[in-house]
Amino acid sequence: MRIFHKAVEIRVLVALLLFILTLIISLGIVSATENLTYSNGNDKDIVKENSNVDNSNISIKTSTKPSKVSQSSVIAASKKLKAHVDKNKRLPDTVIINKYKFSMPEFFYLMSKTISYKNSKIKSNVAVKYNIKNPSKASGTWVKGKIYSYYYSIYANKIIKNIDKYNKAPDYLVTAGGNKLQYQSNIYLFASVLSKTKTKLPYYVNINIKSANPINKYLPYYDRNKVSSKILGKNKLGHVELVGPYGNIDSKIKIAYIIRIYPSENNFQTALYESLANSNLKYAYYVYKITLANNSNQDFEKMNTQLLAQEYIVPNIKLNKYNLVIDIHSNRGINVNGSDKTNFMFAPKNSTSSKIIANKIIKNITGFSYYYPEFQTNSSYYPEQLIKSGIKTIVYETSFNESNTTLSYIQNLITEVDKLALDKEMDVVESKLQKTWSLSKAKLGVGDLKNINKYEYLSIYKHIKAFEGKTITLYVNGGKTSQYKILNNLGLSDKNKIKLKAYLDNYPKIFSELKTMAAAGKDNTTAYKNNYKKLEAHYNQSYKLAKKAGASNVALNAIKNKWLSMCNLLYDLKNFLN
Repeated sequence: MRIFHKAVEIRVLVALLLFILTLIISLGIVSATENLTYSNGNDKDIVKENSNVDNSNISIKTSTKPSKVSQSSVIAASKKLKAHVDKNKRLPDTVIINKYKFSMPEFFYLMSKTISYKNSKIKSNVAVKYNIKNPSKASGTWVKGKIYSYYYSIYANKIIKNIDKYNKAPDYLVTAGGNKLQYQSNIYLFASVLSKTKTKLPYYVNINIKSANPINKYLPYYDRNKVSSKILGKNKLGHVELVGPYGNIDSKIKIAYIIRIYPSENNFQTALYESLANSNLKYAYYVYKITLANNSNQDFEKMNTQLLAQEYIVPNIKLNKYNLVIDIHSNRGINVNGSDKTNFMFAPKNSTSSKIIANKIIKNITGFSYYYPEFQTNSSYYPEQLIKSGIKTIVYETSFNESNTTLSYIQNLITEVDKLALDKEMDVVESKLQKTWSLSKAKLGVGDLKNINKYEYLSIYKHIKAFEGKTITLYVNGGKTSQYKILNNLGLSDKNKIKLKAYLDNYPKIFSELKTMAAAGKDNTTAYKNNYKKLEAHYNQSYKLAKKAGASNVALNAIKNKWLSMCNLLYDLKNFLN
């Protein structure tokens, strides 16, 4: 008997284990199904300690934020929503229309407007209303029976009116029969209506939802601005995370910060995160965080971060085509002429376009300076690769020993970066300038222009525009001291200072004619040719006199170079001052 009872116990135990295993598997399936609903959590990807991961092909591209959506797209999304609820017994957190995520209150509003438009035979697209809040405390009663189009159209208009007034979804809606239709049930009702809509709304829909129905137990939530974190790559040296977006996630301008985490250099990471999270920013920001493995050899820390960045960050930044990349390091002071240089910026390879951006940031932050280190351990790898790929990149070195001022510097850095004009204006101007180059060679008959840097002229153009008005008048009428101060405060490179000064020194002679020419329009080339002839005559006379006087080749070349510069400035201004 004991053996018999023992066998029964074993069988019961096995059955119980099988039941538990089945339950676990079924829960796993349910969990997998739930993951099909869209969420925007900040849960980090979990990877095994010794595994290699490469997600460097992750795209940060976000669909354009629509101002309107078509009624047909709302109807199609409503059908998917109803199917999801029928299967999972709960609402999803988001609904996607044309690859853009909408929160449930936002989609509730879109469904309400679509029903209202259909009822009124309005065929236009539906205007999107963003950032609608969830109800405070959704509640309701059992609603059962046929709901006719006359009534659900009235319900839709009530929802629209309520959301327009309070920017918040109501807890419930009182039906014609006096019942309270809970927020979640109301969404399901409207999804049922639109699921049966073709050209016209259905005459009625059946509904039978108790207050205790599972659909009413879960309140969907979606925070569009919630920051997420993804493991971009991992190997034995450490791992790279992509954190973001911060700021305005719908901005077309994307800026990346690169930081690294290891014992000898981690002062600024907290300051960076806090400043990005707590600032009202107009651009979208992402942070690439390099974290070294715990067993990392301190002697090879900097090299290992370079290798991780090169393997995972560089390809991802190239893929996502950021408008600007800022690589942040800390240092213990670089000896320059007997004093330590701590807080400074520089452009890898002294790239002109990146240097222009660095100088714009520096001039508004006390304590910042531009310094290009003779020996660079930090910028010899991936920043130069980014520059070569056409991505504007700057390196910011902050002090390791001045942690009390790091937060202030980081806050100022983020503020000034967000003020930069990083829209397509720069690219458009560069494109125009490139065309000008080709035209200037053909029309002016100028020879070899390969030594003239288009970015220098782009910078000059920007500063000439800034000079218009009182500033340019002060320069022309002021003495050498005031002229020096004005030029020095612009944050120009030495080359640009010389070129801009050369132009401004000729201002009284040709600037008024250029303005007149610009006002006359691009097609009026007569004025342009007259100005060109004046300059050509001036050049020929200057060159002949200098040569006759026995001037050296260096002096003659200087005259020729100034002539080339003036010709190109003249042609550039003719196009850009319109």
